[in-house]
Amino acid sequence: MIAVFAAMAVEVRACLAAVTRGREREIGGFSVIDADDVLICQTGLGRRAREAAEAFLGQVSPAVVLSIGTAGGLARDVDVGHIVFCERIGHESEHGFVSGDAQLIASALDTSAVLGLPARKGVSVTVDTVAWTPQEKAKLHANGAPDVVEMESFWIGRAAAERGLPFLAARAVSDGPGNSLIEIPDLFDDQGNVKPASVLAFTRDHPEAIPHLAAQHERGGRALDSLSRFVDAFLPGLARRQ
Repeated sequence: MIAVFAAMAVEVRACLAAVTRGREREIGGFSVIDADDVLICQTGLGRRAREAAEAFLGQVSPAVVLSIGTAGGLARDVDVGHIVFCERIGHESEHGFVSGDAQLIASALDTSAVLGLPARKGVSVTVDTVAWTPQEKAKLHANGAPDVVEMESFWIGRAAAERGLPFLAARAVSDGPGNSLIEIPDLFDDQGNVKPASVLAFTRDHPEAIPHLAAQHERGGRALDSLSRFVDAFLPGLARRQ
């Protein structure tokens, strides 16, 4: 059985094309799609992923653990829509790092090559708050030269490593090092679902931001499309090999 962790509802949906059937249930208080050989857990953002991974892996013992989602690009050669398979994931304020499984990374790269998806190995840094500006991204890149930034993979990888489970973090780039992100207050609920009322309120009060939000949404869509195509091809084969 394979455990897939994704923070946001849109990232969970990017995984669903790979499973033919599934039912919703809870494991350790977190929402899970149970599709027989694959369990997809929606963690919510940031350190909530630590709680989800500990609760989930405390009750279920999978053969493989995956962290699937989007990320901000930090390296200049990582473009929107590229997928980075993380050889190493650190945390901005925690000691140590976790490693991706070399065989899983090699298999993921082979799958991406067959699909014609731009992908490579790389390094990620997990943070507790979003890197909103190019200046924040540059500062993160200067500290150890990670390729991408995200908010969950370190916690999921550490929980997997503590249990001796093979781990892969696959992160599709949704914004480049030069892209700023528009901060919408109270955008997500605890489960990682977008609050439509927050979006409507923000655009009503800041109509000048609408073109920037549209561009941000388009970049995110490109990342999710790459992620969905990869997972749809990679996950069924991985499940058959377990």
